Amino acid sequence: MLIPRYWARAEGTASPPGRKKPYRLRSWGCSPLSTEQAQADAKARLESWIRRLEAGQEPGGHYAYGRSVLREALLHELPGPGDEPLAIVTRNRYGCLVLNAAQTLFLDVDLPPDTLLGRVWSLLRGRTASLEQQVLARVRAALAGARDASFRLYRTAAGFRVIGTDRPWGPADPATVSLMTQAGTDRAFVTLCRVQDCFRARLSPKPWRIGQPTPVIDFPFPTPQAEASATEWQARYETAASGYATCRFLEAYGPGDVHVEVEPVLTFHDVATRADSGLPLA
Repeated sequence: MLIPRYWARAEGTASPPGRKKPYRLRSWGCSPLSTEQAQADAKARLESWIRRLEAGQEPGGHYAYGRSVLREALLHELPGPGDEPLAIVTRNRYGCLVLNAAQTLFLDVDLPPDTLLGRVWSLLRGRTASLEQQVLARVRAALAGARDASFRLYRTAAGFRVIGTDRPWGPADPATVSLMTQAGTDRAFVTLCRVQDCFRARLSPKPWRIGQPTPVIDFPFPTPQAEASATEWQARYETAASGYATCRFLEAYGPGDVHVEVEPVLTFHDVATRADSGLPLA
């Protein structure tokens, strides 16, 4: 899993041809081993940006969802049989807890917007099922096509979630990408799984769904004040989130087998998301 433990930044300036004022640049570097390696990575990235800009080229490469490594705080690890963890819990930029799983398949499928034009188009095409029924049918068909595999299906606030339980899955494997595509998973999510070499599943409610302000968590925190503000927000958020579930278990597919390395990840997910609580979804 490409989830660095250490981060560092480097700052500098670049003067592209024809520009009177130089650009002020900030580059982040990362490392699984040490702050020193992260600092060296940041410096190398910064120097690359400066060379490209001063040569009149686009800088190339930046941290963005689905394009490069996400800057998120590591909160908890689920240990694996070897040196590598089965999963890592992080906090994303708007405050939610996220489960990053090495080989436990997670895929989410969101419902499309329910618009009048969409309803009319469905009727013209002879579709009488609701959007939810149509999406659910597509997900079920995709799971049925994966012969002899076992899955668990959940309802989320925006759609559905699937967990593959009977074997390890590779985030970039052709079978994984094919299943995600057939089920209707968002392309950005598929790309992010490939880039980070893991599957991602949100564990806690989105703040705007539970009446909380949406923070923008800039990790690593630039100042002690920013960290203190994030900590205060987190306390209020967790209190509000205690009355909601992130997903609700619906049904199982296939023989129902659970792989020994999937079982702890599945158990952690179901407890953290309150999947069997009956609470409202958020």
